[in-house]
Amino acid sequence: MTLVSSTEGKTVFQNFIQNSIRPSHKAFEKGGIEEGVRLFVNGVLGDGSYEQMPIIAHISMLENAHELMGEMNSMNAKGVDFFPAFSCKEAQKINIPTLLVDGEISPTFLRLINDALERCLPDNERVVIPAASHDLKIQEPPVFSETVLPFLDGH
Repeated sequence: MTLVSSTEGKTVFQNFIQNSIRPSHKAFEKGGIEEGVRLFVNGVLGDGSYEQMPIIAHISMLENAHELMGEMNSMNAKGVDFFPAFSCKEAQKINIPTLLVDGEISPTFLRLINDALERCLPDNERVVIPAASHDLKIQEPPVFSETVLPFLDGH
């Protein structure tokens, strides 16, 4: 059930590594902390996404940049192995209700992951937050809360 187990998933994953992980890692290696964060965010969410985020999101990301730098180092060192395989059989062992949340404009690789989880998790619900990407809680906080909190209250 890994992202790279399908042709589409493999292509999407390779694009993620090429357009987000590697450029971000190179910027961090050169000491460009904000540039590394910007390249990562734009690589994941699309060109211009970092620039459109509220300043509070920039501050939060820059405060956590050292953790992101560590992840970039690990991903570049390990490549595909950084993302361990997670089988459908393993997902079927999860015996609690699970809410899968997509942003309407989330990156393809995140949708593909949720597609696989939806097929495998025994008790799941899936929702889409309109006009949001991966950072849905920042982009659409009221809609995110109105979606997630009732699920949590009901379970």
